[in-house]
Amino acid sequence: MFVNTSPVIASQGGGRSLLVSEDQHAHVQASVYVELFDDPDGDGIPSASDNCPSVYNPSQADADGDGIGDACDVCPDDPANDADGDGICGDLDNCPLAANSNQADLDGDGLGDACDPDDDNDGVPDAIDNCPATPNADQADFDGDGAGDACDLDDDGDGVLDDADACPATAPGAIVDGSGCSIADLAPCTLPAGSAWKNHGAYVKAVTQSAQAFVAAGLISAAQRDAIIAAAATSRCGA
Repeated sequence: MFVNTSPVIASQGGGRSLLVSEDQHAHVQASVYVELFDDPDGDGIPSASDNCPSVYNPSQADADGDGIGDACDVCPDDPANDADGDGICGDLDNCPLAANSNQADLDGDGLGDACDPDDDNDGVPDAIDNCPATPNADQADFDGDGAGDACDLDDDGDGVLDDADACPATAPGAIVDGSGCSIADLAPCTLPAGSAWKNHGAYVKAVTQSAQAFVAAGLISAAQRDAIIAAAATSRCGA
C-alpha cells in the first residue's frame, strides 16, 4: 500500500493559504486554513501592524509619530491631525485650535483673527477695543457712542456721515442743517486762528442769520430762535 502524505499548498487569495494533506489510497482529504498574514497593500507589513494598511509603504515612515504613516496621513506633520477640524493641518494653521478655514489675519502677525486677542494689533484687546478692526490706541470717541472715531462713520453723531459733513466735529446733541453744521458751527464765538469778528454786533448778526435759516428749514422753532439770539446778544463774543 502506498500513502502519499506530502502536503500540497494551494493559494486561496486574500492573504491566506490552504494547506491540504491527501491520502491517495483512501481518497480521504483533510484540509485546514492556516492564516499566514493579511497584507492587502502588498508592502510586506501585516495589516495588524501596518500604519497604512491600505497604502503601500514598506518604510512605515511616520514623521509626526501619531501612528498614521506619512503615506496615508492627511497631516503628516501634525500629530493632532487638524484638531479644530477646519481643513487646515495644525502645522500650517494660524489658529490650530480655533476653526478658521479662511485663515483671516487682519494685522498679518501670523495669528489668525479667530484666535488673536488683538486683531488690529493696536495694543488694545479686542474685547474692550472700540474699533477692533482699525488701529486706534488712543480709543478716541468724540460723540461717546461706543464706536471709536477711527472706525465711526459719523464721528459727531449728528446724522450726517463724515464724508459729507461740513462740520464733522459738531458738539454732540446739537441741531444741525443738511450740511451737518449747527448754529454754533456757522457763527462760532471764536473764529479760527487768524480771523476775528469785527465787533460784537457782527457776531450777533451772524447768529441771527443762521437762526433764521434754521427756522425756515423747520429745524428749530421761533421761540428757540429768539432764545439763541438773546444768548448771543448777552455774550462777550466779538467784543
